[in-house]
Amino acid sequence: MKKNIARFAKSDFIKSIGTLVSGSILAQVVTLLCSPILTRLYSTSDFGVFTFVISIVAIFSTIINGRYDVSIVNSRSNEVYPLIRLSIIICLSISLVVSIGCYGYFKIDGYSGSILLSLIVLALLIISGIVNILNAVNNRYRDFKLMTSVYLIRSVAQNALMLFFAFFKFGSWGLLISQFLGQLLGIKKQSKNISIKHVFRLSKFSLSRIKYVANKYKQQFFLSAPASFLNALSYSLISIIIGMSYGMAVLGIYSISVRLLGLPLNVFSSNIAKVHFSDSTVEIKNKNNYYQSTKKTLLLAVGIIIPIMAILFIGGESLCSWIFGKEWSEAGVYLKIFIPMFTVRFLVGAVGFAFVLSSKQKVEFVFQLLFIVTLVLISIMVSILNLNVYYFLSLISIVYSLLYIAELFIIIRSSKKL
Repeated sequence: MKKNIARFAKSDFIKSIGTLVSGSILAQVVTLLCSPILTRLYSTSDFGVFTFVISIVAIFSTIINGRYDVSIVNSRSNEVYPLIRLSIIICLSISLVVSIGCYGYFKIDGYSGSILLSLIVLALLIISGIVNILNAVNNRYRDFKLMTSVYLIRSVAQNALMLFFAFFKFGSWGLLISQFLGQLLGIKKQSKNISIKHVFRLSKFSLSRIKYVANKYKQQFFLSAPASFLNALSYSLISIIIGMSYGMAVLGIYSISVRLLGLPLNVFSSNIAKVHFSDSTVEIKNKNNYYQSTKKTLLLAVGIIIPIMAILFIGGESLCSWIFGKEWSEAGVYLKIFIPMFTVRFLVGAVGFAFVLSSKQKVEFVFQLLFIVTLVLISIMVSILNLNVYYFLSLISIVYSLLYIAELFIIIRSSKKL
């Protein structure tokens, strides 16, 4: 038993996760150290507007490349550049359509600076698409150290810029501009395994090759992308509904609670998922299943998330008040409500590429559709009954938790046999 544990601890699986997690932890430490200052320099409404815009971007950022970027990880070498080109074309197209739609919404709703806001949405979406592609390329070459260093650089830059703009009273604009400028950093570093000139060289641009990979990996676009879109929508829409129904100040407080709960997902879950995807791809080739990779991933995820969530549940309100200031203590209440949901979400996120590995994107799509349907129904019920934000968040937490448990059960079953 001890030998197995020692072997597991020294495995490439743990080393890869350790590499990704180490950078993520440092990045989140920087964010936590800056947060008490930022929450005292920016108002709850500033954070509310920032969260509102970022929520719109988040809805589309995961599918901005039509999910063809995911296929870069395990595609053939001669398919990499066609997939990159296809991902860029889709990214630019979706970004333009979404930003135009946002301009119309901001204009009708009377937002000041509607043109600038829509341009920021456009810029953030394009940069998200580029980062998605480069992350997939780095994952393909298992260059986890590079991914870690870039993530840390971006986090430090974004927080530094937020502090800088705060002293010049930029308000929510300072938060949004910092987000964009921070994302720009590290792009050149991440692209070391590909030739940018080759990507855009017209002589290498083959429409037939792009059509070929588009058709070969069409499940990514027609099944995985809609499912990912619904997944992002199911969470980002919560922020949008809160902002519209309860005001930007409440949304700002909610954003802080979600930021705290999201730390384990950003540090561990998303990074574990990358390694799980890479290891499972190898296991599938050797055993025609990926059960062992899934089993060890979930055991590790349980060991990580339970102690973290226990601490947050016990000291949520005090923690928020102490770190962010007394006006933010309410975030601790929201935090406690969402702990069950985020715990199960963490586990599902750790094996987040499972439906792609099993080619069961249809099942993933059905689950994401259920999340949206339940959110809409809850929103309608809360609106009709005129319920406060606590009831709204509690209903979401209960229903989403049950759906995640069902999703996790299917993932484990699917991993045993392809």
